Amino acid sequence: MSAFSRFCLFIALAGFPLILLVAGCAAQGTKYLRVEKMTPPSHLYEKTLFLQYLELAREQNARSDWRDSDVFAARAAAVARGVTVLPEEISARSLPQDAVIPLTKARKRLMRAIDHPESKNDRTAKELATAQTQFDCWMEKQEESFQNDQIKACRKGFKTALKKVESIIFAPFGRQEWVLYFDYKKDDLRDDAATTVATILELAERHPDTQFILNAHTDLAGGEAYNLNLSKRRAETVMRTLTSGGIAANRIKTVESWGQSQPAVITEDGLAHPENRRVTVLMKDIKN
Repeated sequence: MSAFSRFCLFIALAGFPLILLVAGCAAQGTKYLRVEKMTPPSHLYEKTLFLQYLELAREQNARSDWRDSDVFAARAAAVARGVTVLPEEISARSLPQDAVIPLTKARKRLMRAIDHPESKNDRTAKELATAQTQFDCWMEKQEESFQNDQIKACRKGFKTALKKVESIIFAPFGRQEWVLYFDYKKDDLRDDAATTVATILELAERHPDTQFILNAHTDLAGGEAYNLNLSKRRAETVMRTLTSGGIAANRIKTVESWGQSQPAVITEDGLAHPENRRVTVLMKDIKN
C-alpha cells in the first residue's frame, strides 16, 4: 500500500472533517469502475490478462490500496485497447534488496516464455497470462514487504502457471542431425542447402535450450594438409551461416574439422566422392 493510500485510510478512520482531502482520496482507486464497462478482448491471452488485472484492481481497492488499484486498472484498460502490456519492469517498484535478484530471474523466465512464438496458442494462453498477472501481483506485494502470506501466494501462482507453460513450449527437443554438402574443392554452401538451413534456424528459435556440434569433412582427392584446411573453411562457413541467422555463437559448442580422415563413403585414395564433401550439423538438448 502506498504512503498516500495509508494517509487516506488514516483520515477516513480518524473521521477528520477534511472534505477536500477526503474527496482527493476518493478520486483514487475508482478507475476499475470505468474499466468494468470496457469490452474484454476476444483472444484468450489478452482476455485473461484483462480480467485478471481488473480483479487485482478490485482486490486492491477493497484493501484501500487505491494507488495500486488504479495501476492494475490502467493495465487492464490498456489491454482492452489493444496495447501490448508486458510484465512490470523491476525498476517500477521500490523493492527490498534481497528480492531484486529472484524477481529479476523470474521476469527473465517470463519474458522468455512471452517471446516464444507458440506461447500464446490455445494450450498455453491462459496460463501465460496468469503467470504475468501473478508476477505483477508478486512485485506489488514484495514492494509492501509486510504480508508474507500474500507474497508467497502470488509467487506460487506465478511459478505454477509459468511451469505449465514451459513444460509445453520448451518440451525437450531430443536430437536431430543434418548434412550439408559442398561442391568439389568449394567451401561455400550450395543453393540446395537453403531449405535445410532455414529448418535448422526455425527449430533453433523454437528450442532455445539446445546446442550444436559441427563436423566438417572432405573427399579423398587432394593432399591431407589441403583437405584439412578445406574442411576448416567449410566448418567456418556453416558456423557463420548459423550465427548470422540468429543462433548465438555460444550455442555452437563443438566445431571439428576432419579433412579426409572420416569419409562417409570409403573410396580409393585420391578419388572424389560427393557424399564425402560435407558438414554435419547435430542439434541436441543442452542436458543430453
